[in-house]
Amino acid sequence: MKKNILLLINIVLPFILFSQNNTIINKNSIHSYVQKLEGVNDTSYNDLTFFDELLKDKKYLFIGESSHYTAEQYLLKTRLIKYLHSKYGFNLLAMESNMGTTSFLNTFKNTSPVIDSIVPYFNYYFPCIEMIPMIKYILKTNLISTGFDIWTASPKIWYPAVRKYFKIPDSLYFKDSIFYNYLILKSDTIKNKESFNEIKKFNPKKILQELPSAWKSSIKNIAIDTINDPIKKCIAKSILIRADMLNGILTKRISITIRDSIMSQNLLWIMQNFPNEKIIFWAHNRHIEKVSRNFKESGFSKGMSGLEGNMIKYLHDTIIAKSYFLGIYANEGYSLFNEKSYKLKKSKRNMLGSIILKSGYDIAFCNFSNQQQCKENDWMFHKIKATGEYKYKIIPIKTYDGVIIIKKVSPINYINRNP
Repeated sequence: MKKNILLLINIVLPFILFSQNNTIINKNSIHSYVQKLEGVNDTSYNDLTFFDELLKDKKYLFIGESSHYTAEQYLLKTRLIKYLHSKYGFNLLAMESNMGTTSFLNTFKNTSPVIDSIVPYFNYYFPCIEMIPMIKYILKTNLISTGFDIWTASPKIWYPAVRKYFKIPDSLYFKDSIFYNYLILKSDTIKNKESFNEIKKFNPKKILQELPSAWKSSIKNIAIDTINDPIKKCIAKSILIRADMLNGILTKRISITIRDSIMSQNLLWIMQNFPNEKIIFWAHNRHIEKVSRNFKESGFSKGMSGLEGNMIKYLHDTIIAKSYFLGIYANEGYSLFNEKSYKLKKSKRNMLGSIILKSGYDIAFCNFSNQQQCKENDWMFHKIKATGEYKYKIIPIKTYDGVIIIKKVSPINYINRNP
């Protein structure tokens, strides 16, 4: 019995000691790798000068977010983008949003719009008060906004963008609107059963069969790549994206991984059509991971795509070399689900968030690029959970070039997405 106990101690004790030593190493050495960032609304930029070295030879910056629903992540991104635009000339901001509406936002420059009413143009999917500072900055500077996502926005805000630059038959708008409303109502048929049945009279499924080719035909005589006006060029491209998305619905081939592969094509289109611009891409962390997980298709897309990974997986190594990938995570606080607030699980010991926040900072940046593995930074080279919010693990140094951890976050404040 005693021999068994001694044997167990000899096996277990080294792991306990390793865990303790690892914790001490992280705590004592973390300031060698982590830098403090000021508050998300801070108007000075002295704490951001670390970008001087990191971005000196970079043309593309991918900035992530662990949630679309936390206020501080949007405000922090705005602060970073203001600095990078003014200091380093990143003059193009591409959003994980509809290309047509996000590009159309630029037409409000040098005007005095009701800001709340144009927030959905910037990001139709998650319009919130916290985006207003970024929008105000776009409107008063030469920073251009566009998008790269495949999903369309409401006809109420996308059609005016298209109508401003192109002559599209009213019949096409009508048919497209019928099908769009059919999709929206279909997702909530109990509350809108009467409206849904009214829309069905127009046979939206048959309309869908005509829409992809009809949208492409509407600009078939336009050589998009020769358009000089960047806003007009992006809105023309958004028509083709719209057609492809509708065709995907028609053939039942829209899934998580197909979406990412198409978004990757849209990224390349933006890079090729704005070759002289330094570009910031704003998206969820999942989309910008350098080495992405293989995502399981589910629901209607299960077993269909035959693809794996995220949009970065499809970018050439030459583009990766010109890029910096910055993940942003919330360590604790509150977010939203179905527009209801819920509490995030706080990161436990030896998760990415808890390790970096051993620095004692409320907002902390950690650079992984060009790190040489040693005892003090060994945690960067092994699988660990990013936060308590997610079940999956990442190898930090392979997944991002750097991360920012925000200690506490709060939910966004929604604005009506249909002005």
